[in-house]
Amino acid sequence: MRRRRLPIPLKLSAICILLLGLLMSIGLFCWVCHQEQSAERTNFERRAQFRAALVRQGMLDAVEAVRVVNQLFVTDANISREQFHSFTQPLQERYPYIEAFGFHRLVSESERPGYEARINRLTQGITIDDLIDGKRVIAGVKKVYRVVEYVEPMKGNEEVFNVDASSLPYQNEAIQRAEDTGLPSATGLFRFFKATGEQRGFHIMMAVYRDGAAHDNVAARRLAVLGYTVAMLRAGDLFQKIFSSSDGFANVGLNVRVYAAATADESKRVYGAPYVVDTNQRSLLPVWMIGAPSKPLAYSIEVAGTTWRMIISSVPDAFIATHSSAMYVLLLGLIATIAATAYLQTNALRTLGVQKLVTQRTAELKQVNHLLIADIKARKRVEEALHISRAKLRKMVDHQESIKEEERKRIAREIHDDLGGVLTGIKANVSVSIDRAVRAGHTADPLLLEAANQTDMAIETVRRVISDLRPSVLDQLGVWAALEWHAEQIQERTGLQCICSISESAGRIDLDPERSTMLFRVVQEALTNVVRHAGATQVKIGILHHKNVIIADIRDNGKGIDAQQLLNGEAWGILGMHERTRHFGGELKVSGTAGVGTAVLLRLPMEQEYAE
Repeated sequence: MRRRRLPIPLKLSAICILLLGLLMSIGLFCWVCHQEQSAERTNFERRAQFRAALVRQGMLDAVEAVRVVNQLFVTDANISREQFHSFTQPLQERYPYIEAFGFHRLVSESERPGYEARINRLTQGITIDDLIDGKRVIAGVKKVYRVVEYVEPMKGNEEVFNVDASSLPYQNEAIQRAEDTGLPSATGLFRFFKATGEQRGFHIMMAVYRDGAAHDNVAARRLAVLGYTVAMLRAGDLFQKIFSSSDGFANVGLNVRVYAAATADESKRVYGAPYVVDTNQRSLLPVWMIGAPSKPLAYSIEVAGTTWRMIISSVPDAFIATHSSAMYVLLLGLIATIAATAYLQTNALRTLGVQKLVTQRTAELKQVNHLLIADIKARKRVEEALHISRAKLRKMVDHQESIKEEERKRIAREIHDDLGGVLTGIKANVSVSIDRAVRAGHTADPLLLEAANQTDMAIETVRRVISDLRPSVLDQLGVWAALEWHAEQIQERTGLQCICSISESAGRIDLDPERSTMLFRVVQEALTNVVRHAGATQVKIGILHHKNVIIADIRDNGKGIDAQQLLNGEAWGILGMHERTRHFGGELKVSGTAGVGTAVLLRLPMEQEYAE
């Protein structure tokens, strides 16, 4: 029996649908590939920018650690080895990628015998040595020695102790830059003496100037240099620590390379694997069909006066892994095309249904896209409204603080003028009555004597209340005298030893009333917290002036505030201190170490105003 042939028009329509379906499937496949490639590129750029920001912040943290250690020697250039150990130990725990902290002291040829004698009183057999080819030899006669006086931790670093660091040529350029600029300066790469493999590191150095010496120009700074604070960092561990705190996926899918140079010099690569272009990847389909792969991104990282290069490239994945949706669309398109062709062989009306389905799905995709755009715009509007609300709230808080301070002045003035005058009158009347009784030869009435004593107590209480509300010394003698007076008052009332030290340069500055009030209130709140919560026996208040910035350092020897207390949203006193500081563009840091104490560091610029 002969097979029945299909009608010619039906066969032609089926062929047309087959060709049209193939073209649509390929076109949709290409479009989805482009979308996936674009999304992959956008995600790659976002992750790359995030890691560049992490590296910049990590470098800033390392430089800040050097500044903190340098500040110790600015406060007192003759600290002991035990003090240096106690100060740097918390920094080593906070920055584990820092191999060691050190201090290099400049010793002249004439000072060398006395210096070696002083060191030998602590450790016998110590001389100033050079380090040549990894071996210590007694240093020859030099005009100036740059001696490694302190290094922490000492264990494992004994071989560099008391070495003349000028014998290490890789430090020379950084040393010159540090003393000429007064800023932290990074050295080039070097290999650690006790390191194995390819572990390399670098130093960040900052000059310490003699107290009171002028250093407002390069020549003056060179003459005023006392020594250098140094942080030794392991480059590989530094970046490993930075990236391990990122988005939970580390650098999966990324090839991050960091070079200790302004260019991608492979000899100075400190992190990441070498970049190798895999010509076998992404070669299945042409670029016009799937889109171009993500190009490597390069960033310049400032590291203490030097420029490093950071290059981030994407690690190519298998085509199916990166274009699974496109493959799924292509597969569905082929299946739909074959199904439509087969169906048209039996029913030509099937074609119209398939076209309607494609039109409907396309409209749904557009609708979803519009909804996403609308959601993004709504989120941006909410963020802008939140920013405006925060700015208004901060202005309101500042206004309330101003009103509160004015109200304190008014209340203190009225108490002084009204209640103080009344009490003084009562005291005078009682005193006159007692005096008359004594002159008449009578014994003064005990009730009058008791009234006189109670009146004295009331007058003293009024004076204390007025001082707590608004110390008159703040308005009459200025903030520096007010701080010293307040420290004496705290010591008299509580027995807590308060040591207030105001540098000569800071004492010469005449702060405006607003900044004076803000500085006094922050120190007052800090001392109140010490009295109430620290359980301390001593607190030190240090006031310094450095580069148009007033620095207030309040440290106690109490139990130390912990991180949970700092994160507590109900710590209103600390929050108020932060708000007062931000109003003038200042910075406030509160830190504590269990069993050591709490430190409050305030940096107050004398001209910059608060920026919204």
